[in-house]
Amino acid sequence: RDKTIALLDISKPGGQVFLDRLEKLLTERHGVSEIQRYRKPTYTKLAPAEMIEKLKRSQAVIEALAD
Repeated sequence: RDKTIALLDISKPGGQVFLDRLEKLLTERHGVSEIQRYRKPTYTKLAPAEMIEKLKRSQAVIEALAD
């Protein structure tokens, strides 16, 4: 409850669908106060440094890894 959680889509098929559902569950059932969504440009490379810095500001990060 009352936490900020980042959801990271690594750009593989199905990741956005999974994270959409997860966001709904986190806010409706668990009282997460803020969800921040991020999407890597491609799954084959590391997230850009500026994105990593933004992810660090959340209490937790959940990453959609595969299709």
